[in-house]
Amino acid sequence: MKSFLLLITFLFCTELVGQVLVVSDEKGNPLSHFTVFLKNENRILIGGNDGRISLESLKKTDNCGFYIRYLGYQVHHFCLSDLKPGENRILLKLGMLELPEATITGLSDEELIIRLKRYIAEMVDRFNVSRAFVVEKSDDFLLESLGVITLGGLKDRTKKDHRFEGGNLGFLPQYARFWAVNEDQIPFSARIAVVSTLTQDLLFEILKSKSKDWSRVNSEGSSKELFNLDSHRLQVYLNQDGSPQRIEIKQRDFRAPTGLIYQIEGQLQFIQDESVRFFSGFNFEVRDKQLTEVLGVIPDFPKEINLPEKYENRSERDRLMSSFYTYTRSPDYTYDEINFNRLIESRSLKFIMYIRNDTSSQISSY
Repeated sequence: MKSFLLLITFLFCTELVGQVLVVSDEKGNPLSHFTVFLKNENRILIGGNDGRISLESLKKTDNCGFYIRYLGYQVHHFCLSDLKPGENRILLKLGMLELPEATITGLSDEELIIRLKRYIAEMVDRFNVSRAFVVEKSDDFLLESLGVITLGGLKDRTKKDHRFEGGNLGFLPQYARFWAVNEDQIPFSARIAVVSTLTQDLLFEILKSKSKDWSRVNSEGSSKELFNLDSHRLQVYLNQDGSPQRIEIKQRDFRAPTGLIYQIEGQLQFIQDESVRFFSGFNFEVRDKQLTEVLGVIPDFPKEINLPEKYENRSERDRLMSSFYTYTRSPDYTYDEINFNRLIESRSLKFIMYIRNDTSSQISSY
């Protein structure tokens, strides 16, 4: 996965400079998947699991429009001229919104699970929207997208009337690029739709679960409580107040609304802030005829929006969510000839290009 993230930055190759950012918190712990926003170039770069990112793909200019962002931490501004060749270590400071110093201790297992379910219920009780960067990669194709994650409740897809629907969690790409080796992979059906539907189903099942369905695993330390929900092959890491740190999904078969069966495993990460209920990222492996890596990074806090009165009607809202699922599964994407040619040179692969929607939308529209 780390090499995959480095590939993302390599896609934008220009004149090279040998500079590397190493981003960590004030204690020196690496901050994985931080984002670097390039204001003057309308681009976002994503750091690796180890808190590192190479800047060799950037032009050697005195560009000062660079901002490092990480949820819960203060934004760090820098210029390329501030950096030296080699490693540049940057410590991010906690932001105004942070976990309180006093932690809750002594909660029973049952109370921890109740608090987890309360967290999820509060997260899905509103219509939340947050920016997201999503990449899908296999040996034969690559799709990278900037867009928004939408979450507007959960749907019980175990009911006969809803089993062919995608649920109420979706990803709406606003700017996406796609490369494929073989023409028969076009049009592309995005695996993020499979991941989003699985995620909404698992959140729904956690809310439906009973205390007896959970089993405790020995804690990894004083700051983590670890539980299994064996019936759904879930392992959940909790803070001492019952809020989730991450949810790991062990490999399992999943039938998508299309009827196709996939093997999926991966994890969800959550924002570690007392006042915010939402994801901070996800990382999945989805296998059908081939293995696809699906990586998502959410660089901002979510925003709650109020839908027009029209969507207070249940059938109208269901229709809206169905359209979100359709677009999540079949996104519009464009082709960038310059970066495409650089990808060929860097990977020695013979890609073909396909333009599905020649849109003029830019990342700056965010």
